[in-house]
Amino acid sequence: MKNYDEYLKRGLISKEQSYNQRYLFYQQQSSWQNMNSQLIQENLQIINLESEINSTSADFDNRISEYELKLSEFNRMLAEVDANDQLIITSPVTGKIENLAFTEGQMFSLGDSLVQILPGEKQHYQLMLWLPNHSVPFVRPGDKVNIRYDAYPYEKFGQFSGEIISLSRVPATESEMLSYKGSSPVTAQQPKEAYYKTVVALSDQVLHFDDRSLPIGNGMSAEVTLFLEKRPLYQWILSPYYDIKRSLGGPVNG
Repeated sequence: MKNYDEYLKRGLISKEQSYNQRYLFYQQQSSWQNMNSQLIQENLQIINLESEINSTSADFDNRISEYELKLSEFNRMLAEVDANDQLIITSPVTGKIENLAFTEGQMFSLGDSLVQILPGEKQHYQLMLWLPNHSVPFVRPGDKVNIRYDAYPYEKFGQFSGEIISLSRVPATESEMLSYKGSSPVTAQQPKEAYYKTVVALSDQVLHFDDRSLPIGNGMSAEVTLFLEKRPLYQWILSPYYDIKRSLGGPVNG
């Protein structure tokens, strides 16, 4: 442009040629500015992509390190199992195994319950009864009872002895009775009745029959015979008469 301005002063070119050259100059300058602006934007995109690549690479490196750490832990556990040919699982308490939830060769997951353990070196079983309210006035701690286990039919194995050691003063709730599997006496056909929680001590922790030992375990069900009251035979025969007499006896004076 400087040269063309000098040419115009010297009369070597016309004004129209100078104007055309000036137009081309500004047009090229505008194109150059647009390209320069595009170059700046592309450089910014390159910087953003490089930053994203670096952050993603760092994330992948962290994951790889985490997986390598887990892999080394699994390899260590596998080496221990291969070395010992067995995996020892210790119990947090001392006791007796009552039930195995898995059999040999069966797969289990983390958090599964493997066994049920009865705490204590020496097991002591008690019988839980639900006593109906009409029997409560005739029962007290220390009374003897006869026990018939469902697992050992009394027609063959006979009855076993027990002693009542505690009797609740408050009726048990339905949820409390349902918390003991198979022990709730309430059914849909039976009318609602209050039941009291009663604990019976077993006279024999190990049952014996024909020189054999019969095992006792948690969850076993049984029926109990209670000895409520003693009456002469004639009172049992005349029991309806006594009930009528009490009903017609008039009000009770306080």
